[in-house]
Amino acid sequence: MNDTPADVTDSFVPAAGRAWLTGAYDRAVAVSMRERAWRPSLVSAVARDVPSCGTVVEVGCGTGSLTVALAAARPDVTVIGVDGDPGVLAIARRKPGAGRVTWIEGYAGSFLLPSASAHVALSSLLLHHLSDADKAAALDHIADVLTDDGVLHVADWGPPRGPATALGARAMQLLDGRAGPQILLDGQLPGLLAAAGFTASRRHAALRTVWGTLEVWRAQR
Repeated sequence: MNDTPADVTDSFVPAAGRAWLTGAYDRAVAVSMRERAWRPSLVSAVARDVPSCGTVVEVGCGTGSLTVALAAARPDVTVIGVDGDPGVLAIARRKPGAGRVTWIEGYAGSFLLPSASAHVALSSLLLHHLSDADKAAALDHIADVLTDDGVLHVADWGPPRGPATALGARAMQLLDGRAGPQILLDGQLPGLLAAAGFTASRRHAALRTVWGTLEVWRAQR
């Protein structure tokens, strides 16, 4: 595994799109993205895939809401949260239950975990922040960190379903930048996963939100 961090600081985008919005990120997600309609089921799906005493890593964990929920759902496993923003990690570490999580500061394509050390990985609302090259690097690195039979869960934007979600996706691109989300809005996530060596990619949820259509995928290493 390459332990040399990629030079991605110039393209880094905070979880809320703007650094000054970080403190409001949790509330914004809850209100605008129908959080209760998808986050509990995502936590359950990820938790089911982690073997007893296994390891799960959330890459781009942001303020740690999902990561802490995973730790609560599976107290028998090792839970790791990775993010490149020290500000959001500071928020994550203050949340109730955060002591059950190992928090690592690092970028998606270069965070420091040994090869084949995690059984399940999760990427939630991360990939659309990255350039297409950084998406590929992140998925390659996640594949390296996973065991041979590891599983990746991805929750991110997909092709808009209807005029309202198309308008929401355009608004999201104004906030987060046009380039990062476009390949996902064009429906190319399965191809990205395949290029990184993942198989049996399957979309198991699609949800209309204020910011577009959120899709949830599961892929096998």
